[in-house]
Parts: sequence; structure tokens; C-alpha cells
Amino acid sequence: MPLYGGGRRSNKYLVDHMLLRLGKWMRIMGIDTENAMPGFDDNMLGLYCNENQRILVTRDIEFSAVQKNSILIRSTDIREQIKEINLQIPVKRDDFLTRCVICNLLLIAYEQTDNGLIHEDVIGKRLQTCPKCGRIFWEGSHTDNMLKILKECGVYT
Repeated sequence: MPLYGGGRRSNKYLVDHMLLRLGKWMRIMGIDTENAMPGFDDNMLGLYCNENQRILVTRDIEFSAVQKNSILIRSTDIREQIKEINLQIPVKRDDFLTRCVICNLLLIAYEQTDNGLIHEDVIGKRLQTCPKCGRIFWEGSHTDNMLKILKECGVYT
């Protein structure tokens, strides 16, 4: 069960090499967002998006003009980029922090055990894990900081 609910959206996105940091923030917001694969040129990215029904998110004006399903991000500032993406993609507060920020997979409940993997400071908290990479996630001050930034960017009130 997700930390904050679990509403889902149907659109999937791919950020190009210029927007990898924004991609991480999109995953924090619960948006299904893959990173462009290293070495992929514009043609390969376009084909990948088309074959996988993903919408390209890019800062490349020319590429955005020829890629039919794309979102052009104009700013180089991450907070402004978050604001731009928020205008283009409706986000739900229930979706926040439901995806692995690295792998993009939906998080699943993590059962606490005495295996020594969990630091004593998080024992008793609700934990989630990525089924691919095994990272463990919990609510803490880092969560508060992320949500504060999203609030400052107007993503939610």
C-alpha cells in the first residue's frame, strides 16, 4: 500500500538527457517517468517513445517540434521546471512518493524483520520498498523537505 494513497494516471513519460533531475522529481510526484537511455539519439528516443506509448519531456525545441507527443520545458532551473511540468501534467497528492525515484517502479509494503537491514530510527514506521532495486523508503525529514519544495512550486496547496 502506497504511503499516501494510490491514485494512478495512465500517461507515461520519458525525460531526455537534459532533464534527468526533473525526471526524479516527476517520480517523486508519482508520475511514471523513465530516463532516456545513454547513447540514444533523437531518432532512437522518438522510436522508443512511440513504441512504448511514452510522452517525451525535453528542453530541445527542434526535437519537440517534430516529436508529436512531447512536452517542451523551457527553464533550466529545477524549481521552474517543476512548475512547468505541473502546468502540463495533472498530479494528485495521493500519488506523491509512490514510485522508486531510481527505478520508477511502484513501491510495495516492506515487512520489518530483525534482519539488521533497518536502522533503529525507522523501526515502527511504515516502510516501502522497490521490487526491482530493493531500496527501502520511509517518511522522515527528507520527505518533509521534498513536499515543502513541491508546495513552494505550487504543485499542491
